[in-house]
Amino acid sequence: MSCHASDGSGTGPNSGPELWGENSFNDGAGMTYLSKMAGFVKRNMPIGQENSLTDQEAADVSAYILSHERPLYQNHEKDFPHGGRPDDQMNKERREQIRNGNFDWSTIDNIVMPSEQN
Repeated sequence: MSCHASDGSGTGPNSGPELWGENSFNDGAGMTYLSKMAGFVKRNMPIGQENSLTDQEAADVSAYILSHERPLYQNHEKDFPHGGRPDDQMNKERREQIRNGNFDWSTIDNIVMPSEQN
């Protein structure tokens, strides 16, 4: 909260960025993949206590962040034109399901937990 504020808005230009909302990364960014964000969070957060979270804690924090609304990316259909899209991207539909408590986590088959990432 000291870097990103309790509402995810960030705390200023020299601190943590906005995590959700109008000025956050869009839902086409690499960070919208749960495994990518969880790996980043585990290795880098909180500042000064890097690698202090368990895989589950990093995944929980990441799922919470990714459940919030963010700018929409308009070209999802052009990503991965030959297939192979990772199945852990949190898009608008999934964000809503997570917030409503009815997301089926078993639909994410290939999630790589932070301790398994290089």
